[in-house]
Amino acid sequence: MKCKNKFCYMHIEQAKGYCSLWLPNQIENCPIKKKFDQLNVLINEISDFDIMLEIDEELRGAIEKFPAFNSYHEGYAVIKEEIDELWDEVKKKNQNKCIMRKEALQVATMAIRFILDLTNDMERE
Repeated sequence: MKCKNKFCYMHIEQAKGYCSLWLPNQIENCPIKKKFDQLNVLINEISDFDIMLEIDEELRGAIEKFPAFNSYHEGYAVIKEEIDELWDEVKKKNQNKCIMRKEALQVATMAIRFILDLTNDMERE
């Protein structure tokens, strides 16, 4: 399985190399550095947003496929199962980042599902 990255980090590294040719007192004038800094901010914002979208998609799928948790114990067991699956991949000699990401997203999804199914009706303190 291969991850699908949305940005080409090779070009970013090339831009860093180009910027390093500028003298330290001139680096702020480097047009590529300015674009690079803007791109870095954009990448971080998009990455965070993409993660939330992936969790939302996982959550919607889980809600469609499976009924609400019946108890705190059931919710905990499901979260633990997802954590165990993540741990199984982490322990491997050659971890697969895509699998670890998928499992981590499922941990986050089940934690949100726990909150929605079992604690969302409590009064805010």
